Amino acid sequence: MIEEFLEKLKTSPVTFFPVRHHSPACAFHLKQTVLNLKPRIILIEGPENFSSIIPFLVHPELNPPAAIFTTFIHKTGSQAQPDRHGAYYPFCHYSSELVALQTGHKINAELRFIDLTYPDHILSDETIKDKEMSWKTFSLLEEFHLEKSGYIQHLVKRTGCRNHDELWDHLFEIHAQKMTGDEFITQLAMHCYFARLDYEPKILELDGTLARERMMASHIRDELNKNKELNIDKPILVVTGGFHTPGLLDLIDTDFKTPKRASISKEESQSTLIRFSYDQLDALNGYGAGMPSPKYYDMVWQGIIENKPRPFYDTISQLIVDIGRMTREKKIPNLLSPADEIEALSQACGLALLRGHEEPTREDLLDAIRSCFVKGSMDTEGLALMNMVYLSLRGDKVGNIPPGTGVPPIVDDFHRTARLLRLNLQTTERHELTLDLYRKPAHRRISHFLHSLEFLKIPFAAFTAGPDFINNHSTHLLRETWMYSWSPQTDSEIIKCSLYGSTIREASIASLTENMSTLEKEGKGRNAFQSIKFLISALLMGLHEQLEPIIGELTAGIAEDPDFSSLVLTMDRFLLLEQAAEPLQAHSLTGLPSLIQSSFQRVCYLVEELHLTPSDRVLTIVDHLNLASVLLTSNQPKEKILDSSLFYGSLEKLVGKKCSDTAITGAAAGILYRGLRLSPDQLLQIVKGILTGIQSSKENKTGVIYGLMQTCRELLWQQKWFLEAIDDLLQSWDEETFINNLPQMRLAFANLTPGETDRVAQSAASLYGKKDLGNLIMRNITAEEIQVNLLVNKIVEETLKKDHIDNLL
Repeated sequence: MIEEFLEKLKTSPVTFFPVRHHSPACAFHLKQTVLNLKPRIILIEGPENFSSIIPFLVHPELNPPAAIFTTFIHKTGSQAQPDRHGAYYPFCHYSSELVALQTGHKINAELRFIDLTYPDHILSDETIKDKEMSWKTFSLLEEFHLEKSGYIQHLVKRTGCRNHDELWDHLFEIHAQKMTGDEFITQLAMHCYFARLDYEPKILELDGTLARERMMASHIRDELNKNKELNIDKPILVVTGGFHTPGLLDLIDTDFKTPKRASISKEESQSTLIRFSYDQLDALNGYGAGMPSPKYYDMVWQGIIENKPRPFYDTISQLIVDIGRMTREKKIPNLLSPADEIEALSQACGLALLRGHEEPTREDLLDAIRSCFVKGSMDTEGLALMNMVYLSLRGDKVGNIPPGTGVPPIVDDFHRTARLLRLNLQTTERHELTLDLYRKPAHRRISHFLHSLEFLKIPFAAFTAGPDFINNHSTHLLRETWMYSWSPQTDSEIIKCSLYGSTIREASIASLTENMSTLEKEGKGRNAFQSIKFLISALLMGLHEQLEPIIGELTAGIAEDPDFSSLVLTMDRFLLLEQAAEPLQAHSLTGLPSLIQSSFQRVCYLVEELHLTPSDRVLTIVDHLNLASVLLTSNQPKEKILDSSLFYGSLEKLVGKKCSDTAITGAAAGILYRGLRLSPDQLLQIVKGILTGIQSSKENKTGVIYGLMQTCRELLWQQKWFLEAIDDLLQSWDEETFINNLPQMRLAFANLTPGETDRVAQSAASLYGKKDLGNLIMRNITAEEIQVNLLVNKIVEETLKKDHIDNLL
């Protein structure tokens, strides 16, 4: 079968050039093939509508890395929110597709992309429909078929390589310049042919591969027919990922149906050329279609096109020197000397010789660095150094695109709005910005803009200080402080947001709406606290006209949310909004009192069910019980609409039940005592019933102390009986019980202030007729001596028990 395939490849009426995307070896031989073959037309894997962007890709002012970013908003009648999809088609200097375009342009060849458009690709891929996702960006050059092939994985093991990337270097990159073009094409085509045998046609149909190949084959067939009709005897060159080559060879000899093209409007799908960066292009940084370490391969590529005899050796020599210099400049531990650098180069060359490489590969370099540069443990000393190495091999270059390429309207909107708000986008320096939210409307507009960018996860501004209304921190502050700086990454991420609209405001509204829909799909749509966070986010972004649907979700969430903590936090944020009407401009929330009241009533209803609280949520529930009581009793206008008797009545019912953890009982009893709903004698009866009764286990007795300390710690110095009860409990414990309960007892007292701690210490001393507890810190004994004494004590106790005289202790 392989012989038939190679014969078909050799005698095909078109010239197929299989590639691995972003491979210098493929780019080198493809460039030579274009110059030698001088094809009439070059057909390239890539969405056919990208052909309109080709003039910019061959423009002399293009400086990769760059990428075509394409979007598809798939609207269906059955969905409230459309599916949003985005993808990159990246280029670097050594991308085979870009080399084919630029070299073909020089010889005046026709140039065309021939793959399915991105919307057609999405619609043909059944696997995408099964994925739970709102939207996701990926690469149109993904090569997971090759990497996940069983044949390739077996080959990795047989050759002693660690992964697909090392195997590729071992088989192709390092030997490419020693091969002829025909030898390289034949070797790569066989490599891809065997990898494809692992995939059933049904799988390739499901993921859209066969639909894409039918589209590409239809373009090839059209060009073959054109040659026949016009009696043209000029070659046709087809450049695709190597995995597609066997499929296309079979297709052009068969009768197949050209896939239908979907009717897609400009509003549903857009494509634009954007700046890209090496960190986005790095396979080690999550780009699945890329080669790792783009700067390294770019240096190799520059050496190849400059016709240097040893491009790999020259590259690793330069990188070793650069890394050594960086360690000295950054003064990291174990600075590298020139002798270390010489040794690393020598070892890389030795490893290359041992592994049968013409020159040292990337992995030869990395192994030599690990061996010669890391002086200590790889997990400690080696970690910082290897991070620096990977960053050095990745590079930090950001590309440039030719003028006039055009950008999505959302990018123009960002720059126009930033200029109107007088934000500095002229440099990449960081700027500090302080905004007076209460007195300056202009500052409030800037705040809306920055919060919108932050919500959209656009890397531009970072909130560093000021009132945090979502988490209810520092809300007494009057000013926000931001640090902001523009970078090319800012525009790249804004372009991704073009999926959501043509302006930052539109994108913010669409993203907010979609996030709410996502919660609904995940079964969290009736979570009141999540809904009120969306409400506050909308206010922070100045989206006051979008509040009605969010309030609708909130109303439903309050009525149906079964989570006590969620509702207490919701009530807390409602009350915060009542106070923050000015900076958040929350005046439009006319139904706020009603929402506060309904959330409070729901909290009271759920209080009675807290006796069933699971152990892993006890501490949280105690905190939120205390928060609910604080919200009720603090001096706020809410006193007019909240009925305290409803809350206290629910707590009384809760105290009368047997709780899963006595901390819940203690917390509830403390709130009732503080609210004058329990007398000291009634509280004493509850506490002693738990501490001395048989209804609670040894491990559960301390829970009531913890609960009381969180909600009413003043008992420690107001009621002597409480301290006496704790003292009696401690005296009743043996050493093992004391050790087991010590963590929770420490936790119970952890919130005492230093002054309160001194006050409790005095009260504890008074129980024994003392004024204070004396010096509790022994500075004349070491920790080791304490351990020895404890061991001796244990041995003595065991001996006495063995002799039945332990009652003398």
